[in-house]
Amino acid sequence: MHSVPTYTATARRRSTRACPVVENNDVHVKEELTVVPSAIEGTIAMNGNRGDESSAMSAFELERLENIRRNQEVLRSLGLGATRSEMGLNAAAQRIQQVRKKTVGSNPGLKPVKREPRAPTRRSARMEGKDAPFYSEEKLIMEVEAQSAREEEKRMDEGPLTLETLNRSEEGGADFLGLLKQLLSEQEAGSLTSKGKGLAPGASASSSSSSKKKKPDMDYVERLAALTLAEEDILKLTPSRVTSMVVHPSERTLVVVASDVDGHLGVWRVDGDKDVFQFRPHIAKISSMQYSPGDPSKLISSSHDGTVRCLDLEKEAFDLLVATDEKFQDSGFTCASQAAHSPDKLYLAGHEGSTGLLDVRSRTLAWVHGEAHGKKVNSIEAHPTREHLFVSSSTDRAVTLWDDRKPKKEVWTIAHTNSINNATFNPTGAHLLITCQNHMLYLHADPIAAKFTASNPPDVTTAHYRIKHNNNTGRWLSKFWPTWDPKHPDAFVIGSLEQPRRIEVFSASSGFQIASVRSEWMNSVQSINQFHPTRNILVGANSSGRVHSYRGPGEERR
Repeated sequence: MHSVPTYTATARRRSTRACPVVENNDVHVKEELTVVPSAIEGTIAMNGNRGDESSAMSAFELERLENIRRNQEVLRSLGLGATRSEMGLNAAAQRIQQVRKKTVGSNPGLKPVKREPRAPTRRSARMEGKDAPFYSEEKLIMEVEAQSAREEEKRMDEGPLTLETLNRSEEGGADFLGLLKQLLSEQEAGSLTSKGKGLAPGASASSSSSSKKKKPDMDYVERLAALTLAEEDILKLTPSRVTSMVVHPSERTLVVVASDVDGHLGVWRVDGDKDVFQFRPHIAKISSMQYSPGDPSKLISSSHDGTVRCLDLEKEAFDLLVATDEKFQDSGFTCASQAAHSPDKLYLAGHEGSTGLLDVRSRTLAWVHGEAHGKKVNSIEAHPTREHLFVSSSTDRAVTLWDDRKPKKEVWTIAHTNSINNATFNPTGAHLLITCQNHMLYLHADPIAAKFTASNPPDVTTAHYRIKHNNNTGRWLSKFWPTWDPKHPDAFVIGSLEQPRRIEVFSASSGFQIASVRSEWMNSVQSINQFHPTRNILVGANSSGRVHSYRGPGEERR
């Protein structure tokens, strides 16, 4: 009988801890018990007879088989050989083999604790399998304003609101009411100057607005350069961002009214003490304000809360003119406009592209066009000299001229590549100024007289001047709203993002910037600006509710 060859153990010895065991009477029976001794002896004999071919089994395998044989002999001597079937070792071995198959290739050591995946704090539309919503700057602002409105009731009582100040006593409110009535008496007595007063020497409204003039009026430029700002002419009128502002046309008393995004209205008698009378006729953004052309004692305001109100001194209340209802189906009013030649007409525009015409005397809607624009209407304005015509601009990138006798058929439409902030005529109707979000100002020279039609409309190439201007006011600043100077109808003023902070004045006749109004006391962007109709005064408002009053020579405090 050949002796078993001796091999050097090169294989790593497997740890016995990796072998599962089955307990019985404190004796550990390994899985290898299922191997019968005859098979072991036969294997050893076979390896011995094969000589050099015994290298097919390593020294470790041979040693392992020998250990199994010895363990079985020990068990037989103890009389435990018969307990194999009783213990079900074959079934146990099968289960052990199944466990081994499942754990093959796994890393040794402690298994990591299985943790449930934590749900994200916010699920995006993409994770939910939906299309991501398109959020423009306008939409974000609208959502913030809508959330503010939802915190309270939908709108104020649909009736007259008493003239009660929010920050003053009844006595103080009565004093203010007396001031406004005094301004009314001035108007009735004819103390206000004629419409052309305050123009440059030797100039008239018609001559100064002539598009044939090539050079800016130097006297007018000098008056703009002489504007100064004093510390006492700066005051916070509203709690939040100013959205619209008007200057009362009175020559004797300077009164500024500003409104904000929360529906507040602040009134300041600039020549008096720093007293502000605050009201809240609306609960959402006041989108526009204007004095009635036929009666400056009446102030008309439109709001995103779906109401248009009039400050009526005779009733001593904010009277309701119209509210969105089943006929004017829109979520709110974005602007309103009256013309001096038609004071009984009030043009309205809404959030969802609607336009309408209100008869102020009967307070009924003459018509409503619910699909005038595809998106929010940002501005609407009556033509200053031509009855029945008005222009609207929208987020849908269109500026459209309409005839209120055929309200559902546009006269013509100017298409742009970006959203339109506003479109406004100069006081004589000789120029149409368009402010676009592509950082351009478009000046059209009397597009009404040019006989454009719906099939042959004007476009950006027909603009007389195209002026580069940074209009990226962002989310937290009010949009730039250019305003024409009634004393010099060729000139308009607009806010600026340039440093140092300034208010820019442009000439419609030349297309150039003719002045830049600055002061060490003004360090913010003036988005909303207004000229006094007859006095050499310019008022600017920023997005924190603060108002700045610039005065020219001879316009000192009275």
